[in-house]
Amino acid sequence: MAYYLHLNFENKEYFYSEQAWSTQETIQGLLLPISAHPSAEDKEVLSAIEDVKPLIFQVLSKVEIEWSDWITQKPTIIYKEDVKLLISRLKEEFYVNSFHSYLNNGKFSEQHKERAIEEFYGNLPRLEDEGWFNFS
Repeated sequence: MAYYLHLNFENKEYFYSEQAWSTQETIQGLLLPISAHPSAEDKEVLSAIEDVKPLIFQVLSKVEIEWSDWITQKPTIIYKEDVKLLISRLKEEFYVNSFHSYLNNGKFSEQHKERAIEEFYGNLPRLEDEGWFNFS
């Protein structure tokens, strides 16, 4: 089962779910889904979230939402200093840490980490097509 960490830029909150929602908020960029490793289950995802909490809070603090266009109901999303790099780092670390937790921490070798990173970057073209790294 696939799990996703969602960053809610409007409310400065995060949560996880079993789906990458395709709601209007997601389309507008207010809700950013971040994928865990496909093998990771509920407890591994929770552990991975704990590992990346400082990054989550950094990202949430550097994104602002302005609702200046009330006619179209579309927000303006303002990414502050280096937030795009932080989001990319968060996506990678969450994916790798969820795989690490899946392997029960003690069995996570440098080779496992490299494999998880290679998997993550091997999926980048697909993830980019899904809008993962599109910032407007």
